[in-house]
Amino acid sequence: MKSKFSVATALMLLMATSAMASAFRAGDVVYLPAAGKAAGAAGSFFRTDVWISNLSNANVDVWIAFGARGADNSGSPAAAIKLATPLAPNERREILDIMQLVFGQSDLDPARVGHMIFFSCRVGGNCSDCDTNSTDCLPITVEARIFTTSASGTFGQLIPGIPWYNYVSPDAADRQLHKVFIVGIRQDPVNFRTNIGLVNASQFSSASLSVKLFQSNGTQFGNTFFQTLPPLGTIQPNVGSMFPGFSGTGAWVEIEQAPLTSGSDPGFLAYGSLLDNRSNDPTYLESQYTQQMDFDCVYGAKPERRLVRRQ
Repeated sequence: MKSKFSVATALMLLMATSAMASAFRAGDVVYLPAAGKAAGAAGSFFRTDVWISNLSNANVDVWIAFGARGADNSGSPAAAIKLATPLAPNERREILDIMQLVFGQSDLDPARVGHMIFFSCRVGGNCSDCDTNSTDCLPITVEARIFTTSASGTFGQLIPGIPWYNYVSPDAADRQLHKVFIVGIRQDPVNFRTNIGLVNASQFSSASLSVKLFQSNGTQFGNTFFQTLPPLGTIQPNVGSMFPGFSGTGAWVEIEQAPLTSGSDPGFLAYGSLLDNRSNDPTYLESQYTQQMDFDCVYGAKPERRLVRRQ
């Protein structure tokens, strides 16, 4: 499919470890899997700061799309907002409270939580088909901090931006890169709670995901949790609602997407957020693959196409 700023199935995935993931985050389309502005528990009020890095020697326009949690967001890329000022060559730009500065959400407006997609293109360039003509589709990276203010200062969690080629997909099952796991799951009424974030990376297809919870000894707890997400849909349920009756530490979850019909575009992202029940301090839990990185992923086989287009 020839389309402007589309996002592809992950036939090769570079996030074998956190270190490797941090080394390969650049792309002309980057997902921020969690973002927003909303009140939280214990009097907290979370905001999102974002850093965008232009990794090219050209001026770059950046568009940002917001996808609301629990909604069909297939139209959000077409409604993406372009930053008023392009990023200069090799510029690293900080955007404080992006929900207010870019999306106009004041502290008094209703809460908005979900995910973002960042699209980049050389100023004046032709980015109508980045799959076959990538000359003007220039790389950026994105990082965010979701934080709240307390009497003693601020606390929050860093959220890494994930480039278009790093999505988990059943199309990568032959390389055992079709599912991910998240460790560090803690859940009890007093100390900690854990949320699991799920994002459908495809603009064109729904995603049927399964989540299994395992205790530290590898025994599965309860039943498998199933969730179908609409195009570009996202949710962040609590482990307690996904797996009623679970309480403990040292647990982990495994997430997989059911294969789709021919011609569909499968792909998803997953993450965890561990929160202290007393302070509400969050910790980002990154998903991991069960395989070590194959360098053919970097220098050999390439993904077929992107799966999201801005317009």
